[in-house]
Amino acid sequence: MKQPEFISVEFGSLRPWGKNPREASKKDAEILAKNLKEKGVFRNFVCWQEKSDLKAETYTVGGGNLRYKAMKEILKIRDSAKVMISLNFPENEKEKIELSLLDNMPSGSYVEQALAELIYPYREEINLKDFRIPLTPGTDLDKFLEGFGPGEVPEIEELTRSDRHAVAVVCTDDDDLLDMRELLGVDGKENEITSTEMREILKRGK
Repeated sequence: MKQPEFISVEFGSLRPWGKNPREASKKDAEILAKNLKEKGVFRNFVCWQEKSDLKAETYTVGGGNLRYKAMKEILKIRDSAKVMISLNFPENEKEKIELSLLDNMPSGSYVEQALAELIYPYREEINLKDFRIPLTPGTDLDKFLEGFGPGEVPEIEELTRSDRHAVAVVCTDDDDLLDMRELLGVDGKENEITSTEMREILKRGK
């Protein structure tokens, strides 16, 4: 990846990266905003430009989304205010993800399932241990690196063609049926079944 350029841009030209897997409560954002007001912004925003940014003359914030939120929503920083960014030149999605993982401030936390889903396609190339990401105590890191997040998510077995035509509704509660016709490619209502019937079918299958 090309070396970043450190430049000053208008705050209003920044936009957060929608895939960033970090979140912050309102309280976290308020504490961060208080620190920024007292001590100033001591880290530059880690940015790059998507194709849409080039046309709009904006910059995507990959690292520093929480600072952006605190400055935008709480401190109400004016759009014309100048801020420092490191303008990076990622060549692919993997490099964008790595840039977004560099900034591990104590404020906020990672949405672990969102993080797992984000890195899953690149799990053989991205080593989370290199980024010292704080995961929930007790999280099985090996399973997490496989893309399953903090829980144990079973692998999904694809239905056979005959099963897809026989089953149109999968649910656990008769009062909350999940219509699967569109997902399974089944037309019409004649294939809908209740959860009670589904459980009986599953029992017979065993």
